[in-house]
Amino acid sequence: MQLDLPIPHKCILENEKVGGIRTCYFEGGKIIEKVTALKKEKLLQMDVIDYQLKGRKWLGFKEAIYTFEAINENECKMTRITTYTSKLHPRFYWTPLEKMGIEQEHEYVFSNLVQDLKRNCN
Repeated sequence: MQLDLPIPHKCILENEKVGGIRTCYFEGGKIIEKVTALKKEKLLQMDVIDYQLKGRKWLGFKEAIYTFEAINENECKMTRITTYTSKLHPRFYWTPLEKMGIEQEHEYVFSNLVQDLKRNCN
């Protein structure tokens, strides 16, 4: 999160169906997404339809995809894919740093999810 990327606090999915709206709240704003594909226990895909984040005008968000793959009866693998835009140049310099920042954000989200699951399953 050292690259001035938004730090998520919570996300709320209003309707668990294609066309449903998910709002994610961050320090300094929010991102609003629309569900474009949903296959229970397999896929959640959303387009970013609006984002209002303070600062960070160099970074834009386009799409978020979550895939779920059963490993065994009690475990699954979740993969998150983020599609973003950037105004930073030269690209060869900024692309690796942006990827590192997005990976940090994913790790932050995954670690919070693990904590929530442990708390709610006990």
